[in-house]
Amino acid sequence: GWIYTANHPPLYYLWLAPVYMATDHLDLPAQTHLLRLATIPFGMGMVAFAWLAARALFRNDLFLRVLIPAFVAFQPQILYESAIINNDIVAIMFCSGMFWLLIEGIERKFPWKLTASLGVLYGLAMLGKSTSVTMAVVVGIAMVAGLGWRNWRSWLPKGALVAGLGAVIIAPWQMFMWRTYGNPTALSQISELQSWW
Repeated sequence: GWIYTANHPPLYYLWLAPVYMATDHLDLPAQTHLLRLATIPFGMGMVAFAWLAARALFRNDLFLRVLIPAFVAFQPQILYESAIINNDIVAIMFCSGMFWLLIEGIERKFPWKLTASLGVLYGLAMLGKSTSVTMAVVVGIAMVAGLGWRNWRSWLPKGALVAGLGAVIIAPWQMFMWRTYGNPTALSQISELQSWW
């Protein structure tokens, strides 16, 4: 009904469910602090992906390889997202991993193993937050740019692999949404029930 998160993908909530159950006996402030602590690993993962991306971009520049993840780690919005009870940081972390793989892919011409890893991260990002679906455009542009727009026999099947793996990973969630709401997003129900927004 009025629950804003009724159509959110489950990954973040599955991660927090054991923490919630283990701390359900605590008062609300203590439980909230522990739930917020459980979100921090996603922010740490994002910093790790920033380090990997910096290493891929600046292989011979130690200063930038240290500066970029440090800048990301202390960026106020990232610190905020990493320490609240919210699924945004899950999508931010997995999309950061996708950016790292795109950088590597452009340089290495998207080998199949890297492309498959990109598809897995894409699926996990969408299970974290539905808005991650927009990364399909970024992946498409990077593949066409990295492999050459005329080389469609290379980028088309690799793009299909990314999309296919992402679709397989989110399929159980999409089936649940169809069974529950009759559509994959529940946006029409949310529009009706939360029109006061």
